[in-house]
Amino acid sequence: MIATGQSAGYLRHAAGLIEQLVGRIGETEALLQQQTRETESSRAATREAEAEARSLREDAAPQQRALTALQDRLASAETEFAAERARLLERIARAEGRVAEADGELRRLRGQLAPLGRSHAVVAVETLRLLRGQFDALAQDLQRGGDLVSGAMCQVGICTIDQTLAARSAPRLAAARERA
Repeated sequence: MIATGQSAGYLRHAAGLIEQLVGRIGETEALLQQQTRETESSRAATREAEAEARSLREDAAPQQRALTALQDRLASAETEFAAERARLLERIARAEGRVAEADGELRRLRGQLAPLGRSHAVVAVETLRLLRGQFDALAQDLQRGGDLVSGAMCQVGICTIDQTLAARSAPRLAAARERA
């Protein structure tokens, strides 16, 4: 059947539209296939990324636990440090108090020694006893050697030391007698 006239024009026009639709359907199918491939590729990449993320989380878990343990140790060390610092500051305060007391005592003793001036000396009792023994030995040697003057000078030194030791012990003996 062959169409003529106006019907033929409509048919040609309809055939052109059909060809355009077929072309559009082909393009749409191609785009759909491309979109499907891209979607599959995207899904595969997502699955790989998720697998990689799981693997990284599993690999990081021991480090995370170690980090948590280190943070706990740090917190404990900071607490111990603060306590030790407080103890040391307390000890420093006590030591500074003792130093202040000792400084006061030293000033007091210097005040007591100041009136002695240059004519007197402060010497330990044990040193005086040792000095007396040296004078005694020297006096004996000098007298045996015939140097009577030097021996007499040593005897004077011995007498002075004996008087000093006796004067020092006299107040203590009186106090002991009063207590008894």
